[in-house]
Amino acid sequence: MSILGDRSVHRHLPRWRRGAGVPHNSCMRAGIDDHGIVARKAAVRWKGRRSVERALLSGDLLPVDRTRVALRGTPPPILAAARARGTLTCLSALKLHDVWTLDDARIHLNRSRGVRDTHCLPADASDCRGRVVGGESVLEPVDVALSAVLASHDREHGIVALDSIIRQGLLTADQLERLTARHGAAAMRLLARADGRVESPLESVLRHRLLMLGVRVRTQVLIPGLGRVDMLVGESLIIEADGFEFHSGRDSFRDDRRRDREALRRGFQSIRITWADVFNDWNAVLPVLLEIVRSRRHRRRPVLGHGDLERSRRI
Repeated sequence: MSILGDRSVHRHLPRWRRGAGVPHNSCMRAGIDDHGIVARKAAVRWKGRRSVERALLSGDLLPVDRTRVALRGTPPPILAAARARGTLTCLSALKLHDVWTLDDARIHLNRSRGVRDTHCLPADASDCRGRVVGGESVLEPVDVALSAVLASHDREHGIVALDSIIRQGLLTADQLERLTARHGAAAMRLLARADGRVESPLESVLRHRLLMLGVRVRTQVLIPGLGRVDMLVGESLIIEADGFEFHSGRDSFRDDRRRDREALRRGFQSIRITWADVFNDWNAVLPVLLEIVRSRRHRRRPVLGHGDLERSRRI
């Protein structure tokens, strides 16, 4: 049994808290438990000083600072943010809210000016602040964390987060418009390009890069006889974003090759682009795509039955 009791309120918790093996009780409903961070005085009032000391020795509670402790099972980023006297924001917070992010091993913190002036930033952390004010919680909400991403990182980090948030319906269109307006014209243009139909961070970045080059892309197009493809450029250029975690397994591998053969038979050109292609070898991949577009081969009509595929917009 946890130091704070055994009554669950899982329906109010983020996904990472469900099934984490850390029971919760009315202390949390009273506002004492902040995503696993607990006021030391509150824990003492609830269970007594000796019980708290035993829990610290056994590891059921973890020390944070002089005034707070953490429940066993608190995610390391939350614990690191609390120990750094900050709140978890930006990419680190979005990841805990199940929003797509690009890889970044740092802990992203929002710390007050007083803390920044008196306490050194941990070596594995970065200070990130947006233009939306957060509350008192150690984990900033989605809108505040997104604002920090738009203020502190490049457009690719922003578009991945926006695509994921729109896909999951975490913020409304009005909320997103108001938030991006605070960050100026560049952020508003980024929101206009966002598409909640993309199905992976890789697809999000690849689509964004093509749009930035002036290549019009249709997302998640259903082609009779082939199924749904990640992207279609012009009439016949199929681009599949092959991220390993989204396309793993022997059956999936075989099905992808069958689709490639059928696409070729029908007059489509099918290109598979991996994570490494985009982030490590883009300078080799890009000329191939541009050559197809500039030679207008992507405009060749595939062999389809009447009415099978709506004519695409030309780029």
